Amino acid sequence: MNERAMLQHPVMRCLRRALQAQGLHNSPLVAAVSGGRDSTAMVAALAMLQQRSEAGLVRILHVHHGQRAASDDEAAAVERLGERLQLPVEVVRLTCPPGIAPAALRDARYEALARAAHACSADAVCVAHHADDQLETIVLALTRGAGPRGLAGMADLRTLDAEVMLSRPLLQVTRDELTDFCTRLDLPFCDDPGNVDPDTLRGRLRQDVLPVLESMRPGAAARVAAMAPVQAAAATALQAVLPQPVDDAWDRAVLARLPHAIRVAAVHRAVCETVAVDDLSSATLADACDAIGDAREHLRTFELGGGATLAVAANTVTMSSL
Repeated sequence: MNERAMLQHPVMRCLRRALQAQGLHNSPLVAAVSGGRDSTAMVAALAMLQQRSEAGLVRILHVHHGQRAASDDEAAAVERLGERLQLPVEVVRLTCPPGIAPAALRDARYEALARAAHACSADAVCVAHHADDQLETIVLALTRGAGPRGLAGMADLRTLDAEVMLSRPLLQVTRDELTDFCTRLDLPFCDDPGNVDPDTLRGRLRQDVLPVLESMRPGAAARVAAMAPVQAAAATALQAVLPQPVDDAWDRAVLARLPHAIRVAAVHRAVCETVAVDDLSSATLADACDAIGDAREHLRTFELGGGATLAVAANTVTMSSL
């Protein structure tokens, strides 16, 4: 595929459109590159846009976790990629204990990305989450019983810290399209075997669940990812009409006037700010919201799970947690 055709590749079209929509098309950027196919395709596309003055200055940042034997080889591969793309590369080495929890490792990685972005005066860090990742996130949110905001999946742009944004410009691109982009440019990549580890939730999804969904509904990831911004807009609209608790309490009459589903949404959202959604009992939550709307005035308490309790009195509804 020639250069003109590559500029019309789905990866290029999506990246260009996302950076424009995020207001980052002229901004200095840090690209977080692991060496896998996703981030390799992303930074190659960013380099092409920079050469055409359609993106600001781009720097590659590779976070060396030091958790696997292949970490040194992956860092070297990213440095070679930077030479090929004529982009500066910085390798940041984390000093995390072996076997650190994935969530803690992710937090350390984002802290390193934010520091590096500050150091080079970048406005945003670009990461290569894509449509398949978005589908995984939404499926996992469904299994947890997440509310509307959770079902919107990952935001395409969020604050990383006070001065740096985290950009996900490839959420509308599939993993297959990213692989195709690398193949057409003859870009080598090295995938992390942990991504398909069946002992992790996402690894199990990738091996056993998402292929079945794709076989049932080809193009499922792309369609779900396309609707995620719509879900986010719907969640924002719903938030605008939800009554907010004051000092963890509502006026019962205000909640009682709402349709039952809106009542559940209001309580669910407030409770999930203090306890994990996985721990909540949807049946007990529904019973509590029924009680809010009935005519009884004696005090009733409902153990929602995770240490959260809802107390329905004559005039107030009070939330508490351990």
